[in-house]
Parts: sequence; C-alpha cells; structure tokens
Amino acid sequence: MMNMENNNSEKMASDSNESTKDHALDYYVLKEPSDQNLLDLFRGEWSSHLPINSDLVAEPGLSNLFEDDRVIWAKEIFGDFINFQILELGPLEGGHTYMFQNFGAKKLWRLRPIQGLS
Repeated sequence: MMNMENNNSEKMASDSNESTKDHALDYYVLKEPSDQNLLDLFRGEWSSHLPINSDLVAEPGLSNLFEDDRVIWAKEIFGDFINFQILELGPLEGGHTYMFQNFGAKKLWRLRPIQGLS
C-alpha cells in the first residue's frame, strides 16, 4: 500500500481509530484541484514519463512511453493510423494509447491484466 507523507499539503482525512490500515480515501489534499494532484496519488509508482507539452510530472516516470520511438517507427512503416482499429495488450498508463489516438486511430481496445487472479 502506498505510504503518503503528512506535510502541509496532505493530511489524514480522519483521526478515527476504526482501522489501523491505510486506505487511499483516508487522505485529502489541501492544494487547489489540478491534474498534477491526481498524478501525485501515484508518486513513486508511475512508470511513464509524461509528454513534454503536458506540464505534468510523474515520479519516477523513467520510461518514454508517451513519445515511444517504437510507435513512431510503426507510423513510419504503416503511415498514420487513420481508420486503424487497434487492440492494445497491457496499456500500462496509456502512453501508447495516447500516441495511437494522436496519430488518428479510429478505435482502440485495451486489455489490462488483473493482478491477484490465478
């Protein structure tokens, strides 16, 4: 479970002693609403570096999946994805989905595995 620090911008929503387990809904943010606040919920767990023009920062965000050279290579081979119907397996944080949409894909289906099922 994610461990969020208590600082000036994040506080425990409840001091109730009903449970000792932390839950995502036990926290709230004192900052003005923003897209960055949503990403900050996943601080330390995010894989993708977000597009430069988004002005958002994901941590650690080391993989360049929103501007992936492999998708750009496929675009060079197949041309724009206009009218393509694409099945994406394991979309992670949606980087390739973002690129396919920007390159004109007509329809995208995304299948994501559910962890914990055997």
